[in-house]
Amino acid sequence: MYKKFIFLLFVMPPLFLNNVQAEFATPVQSPAMALQMPGLSMSCEAEPVFNGRACIYEVNKEAKESIVLVHGLNAEAARWAAQIKVLKDRYHVISFDLPGFGQSSRGNELYSPTNYARFVRYVTQKYIGKPFYLVGHSMGGTIALRYSAMYPADVKRLVLADVGGVLHQYSYAKSIALKWFKVLQRVTNWAIPGFEDMPIMHELANTFFQNLDWLPIDVRDALQIPELRRIILNGNSIPIASVAVSTEDFSGTIRNNKTPTLIIWGAYDLVTPIRTGKILQVRMPKAYLKVLARSAHSSMTDQPEAFNKLMLAHIEQMDTELSHQHWQFPLFEKSQRIGKCSNEFEKTFTGNYLRIELENCRKAIIKNANIGSIMAKNASIEIETSQIISKDIAITLFDSSLNITSSNITANIGIQTVRSYIDVAGIDFKIKTAAVNNFGQSSAVFSVCTVNGKPLHRYKDFTLEGRI
Repeated sequence: MYKKFIFLLFVMPPLFLNNVQAEFATPVQSPAMALQMPGLSMSCEAEPVFNGRACIYEVNKEAKESIVLVHGLNAEAARWAAQIKVLKDRYHVISFDLPGFGQSSRGNELYSPTNYARFVRYVTQKYIGKPFYLVGHSMGGTIALRYSAMYPADVKRLVLADVGGVLHQYSYAKSIALKWFKVLQRVTNWAIPGFEDMPIMHELANTFFQNLDWLPIDVRDALQIPELRRIILNGNSIPIASVAVSTEDFSGTIRNNKTPTLIIWGAYDLVTPIRTGKILQVRMPKAYLKVLARSAHSSMTDQPEAFNKLMLAHIEQMDTELSHQHWQFPLFEKSQRIGKCSNEFEKTFTGNYLRIELENCRKAIIKNANIGSIMAKNASIEIETSQIISKDIAITLFDSSLNITSSNITANIGIQTVRSYIDVAGIDFKIKTAAVNNFGQSSAVFSVCTVNGKPLHRYKDFTLEGRI
């Protein structure tokens, strides 16, 4: 029973968290009520990807420009009612209940982002037949991301909101579990400052991950076999889609996606970590991120006016106007400055450093920095949008935890570690000897990283010495 609980909590987090989030989400009208508007038609027809029936909604098909809206997990086309009302007078709008959801048919099928992208392709070829604007939310954002990689010539502009997946499932589960722990502290008025950042919390999460080894088959393999989907996931579209979106690898997708992309995120999203949005912003060549300060996971229903304004501006702006918003790392500048943190909490480092030294430092925050090297002992570190360039070892860790996002590491050895926990996401390593050189009793999870241009997306338990 204990091991089954671990499986449900950490391999299937999107299902669990989306159901929790639904309890607090902005109420949405029933599909029949929400999509009752002049000119909007609905047709339910056979589709060839899942061999079922799909319900498709269309309005203003005479318009020159088309927009396709893709909903998320356990939702339906009605989630886009506020956007359809704004778009329908100027654009040809297409939305649908994805197979397995809404009024479309459900079955024991492989509801993966890749298969959903094939379904969207079927719909758009039949109803549009030319390049269009593509908007996706949550799992729909993952589908849109996959679609634009598979059929890049089809997509003129891309809008991704509160995207699910992308992070390795272990990293995703860990980040969301810690975020909900903070919520629980506030709700119960029980709080120990900085407790969620203490090594014991990361050790607990990593212990959970290591206990997944009992599974007799890789869950990704199980998804491919109908009988195993029936046994493990009850043949139900919601858990199947949930597991599929959390296990699909986007390492080779985001860096090659040259579609101009707007990323929208709710500041209070408890389902999909904003870390994902920051990775997409930095690693997609033509992307930029906008955060809605008063929105949770469903940004298009939480703040529809703000969402619509951002969406329309992205669709209608000239390429030259958008290019000024795309992310770029600043030019690396050398420095002789030494940054230090000893027996402190939440110390922040920005700018240029020759070296940063951390000892007994809880939650050192390194952001928008250029650094020669980092040395940490008994520390917890968060690094974001920074560059570490060294002729030897970029980051050395002893009894520490490292969470590093959307950064570049150029060195002989990227990270050298002893008894430490590493969560590495959206990192580009340029190394001579090893991305990670471990001397034992450490673990690392890599999400959509590259090592000398080759994708790295995996979990590794370094019980013994080892290198990646």
